[in-house]
Amino acid sequence: MANVRFVSTTQNRQNNREEYDNNALYFCTDSGALYRGAQLLSDGARIVSSYSELPKFNVAADGIIYYTEDTKNGYLLNKSRDGWVSIIDSNSEETKQELKDYIDEKTEKE
Repeated sequence: MANVRFVSTTQNRQNNREEYDNNALYFCTDSGALYRGAQLLSDGARIVSSYSELPKFNVAADGIIYYTEDTKNGYLLNKSRDGWVSIIDSNSEETKQELKDYIDEKTEKE
């Protein structure tokens, strides 16, 4: 049985790490994400009070929905990590279809 290492890091360092230790748990202190090696273990949604409270792009976790309490909207970090994509718009009739399309794209088998 292998020993498990615990590594405290930042999301930016984790995103740019050249090698991962599969016997290590990496905790990103700024984003709250938890990885085993390169595999993201904590996923889902994060709740912030307002749009201005969304994390900086280099800190935000990929594939995580950030829900803003004030507007009741949800955002994902775009693929180039330089902007937010609104995927839950509390004022839009298209939100359900957009979310379904996103989930279909993410779960599409290669």
